[in-house]
Amino acid sequence: MGCQLGGSEQDLGTLYPTLMEDANGNQIAIHYAPGAGVGTPDSSARITRIDDARWTTGSNGTYTFTYNGDAIPHLTAIANDIHTAEKYTFTYASNAPLHDPFDNGAQPATTLLQSVQVTGLSGSKHQFEYSTGAGEMTKATMPLGGELAWTYGTFVYSGPRQYREAQTRTMRPSTGGTLYTWNITHDSNTAQHYWTTVADTGAEIFGCVGVVWAAAFYFWYRDNPLQKPKMNGAERELLRQSSKMASGHGDVPWGRMVRSRQLWMLCWQFFALNYGWYFNVTWLPTYLREARHLAIASTALLSMLPLFMGGLGNPVSVFLTARLTRKLNDVGRARRMVARLGFVGAGGFLFFSTRMPGPLAAMLAIGMASFCNDFVMPVAWSSAADIGGEHAGTLSGAMNMWGNLGGALSPIAIGYMLDATHNNWNLTFYVSAAVYLTGAVFWSFLDPVTPLGRQTGR
Repeated sequence: MGCQLGGSEQDLGTLYPTLMEDANGNQIAIHYAPGAGVGTPDSSARITRIDDARWTTGSNGTYTFTYNGDAIPHLTAIANDIHTAEKYTFTYASNAPLHDPFDNGAQPATTLLQSVQVTGLSGSKHQFEYSTGAGEMTKATMPLGGELAWTYGTFVYSGPRQYREAQTRTMRPSTGGTLYTWNITHDSNTAQHYWTTVADTGAEIFGCVGVVWAAAFYFWYRDNPLQKPKMNGAERELLRQSSKMASGHGDVPWGRMVRSRQLWMLCWQFFALNYGWYFNVTWLPTYLREARHLAIASTALLSMLPLFMGGLGNPVSVFLTARLTRKLNDVGRARRMVARLGFVGAGGFLFFSTRMPGPLAAMLAIGMASFCNDFVMPVAWSSAADIGGEHAGTLSGAMNMWGNLGGALSPIAIGYMLDATHNNWNLTFYVSAAVYLTGAVFWSFLDPVTPLGRQTGR
């Protein structure tokens, strides 16, 4: 805390950090401008330079900050000496008139931020608009044309106290795009607010769509497919045997299920599947930022790749299983081949991603791991239905629960591994790859077609 504000600075005496160091000895040095009326540096809150491990002797600093000559200096530029695009220019509206939003009384003029320009990128600018005279930000326009906007109102509390509060928020994702509106309401308690409601009209519309779909499903779906009048004779004959599963059944044979090797093989393979996949929806953005040093925007785009590739893996698995079944004339063998291919491929691509020097290549490998992961999904669920028979719902639920245990354990275990190894991300991939390979082993001992009631000695 080597910076102490002096002179006529508004927060006189406040301390600010000048050096930060992590557990590995990496340091960040922060330098500050002289305070108002003081000639010595590190006596104001205005940062002039930041140096980190990328700084080299003789350079101006990793990041340098420039201010204008206002009575209270405002930041006008951020530059760097490490040859990246992180350079920004700030513009202001000086002597902007200001009045009290409650009684419209005149107030001293102020300075308002108008835009933030990314230097070297034409048109890449954040722009800000304010209500006339009140200084309340009413609109922020993003570099690609998206915008956020707000309207305000006055709320009277007991005391009497009055505060300006946002009443609506609107969002437009791009230039000329659809405008979305959220109405913001509070309770009427004049001492303090106990609740706030943000009305999302888009969610209400989607909710109505859900109601329509539920009604259509009610009139279309039948517990027993043979009850559907539009089925032809060939379809009825094909489903006649399996339609018996739609009838009611007695108590669930828990003892037989718990003693069944098939049930445990099915559960453990789903545990392994979820353990490896849950990284994509928990730690992946952090991995891209910290291990691959990507900006947030790039992180968001690349994080979608595993989910997209997984979606492709499902139909490919169905197609491949059907082709293998016709070729081998053996459903069980076809399912085992596809499942083992999925598990081995997922583990292999995860391991392969650690050998990729660039973030894009690494994400392509992780995307292919997700693709192979979802190879297993169709054969796992169809096997649960066949093994469970009339108790397919119970057995499928058990498999899904065991898989969720793996999904819950994965992010916790990864966090402990990163903490214990000082962020060794490769180790987390090795462990997940190994867990994937156990899934292939479980499938080697799984009969994915014989119903639970017909299994003997297993």
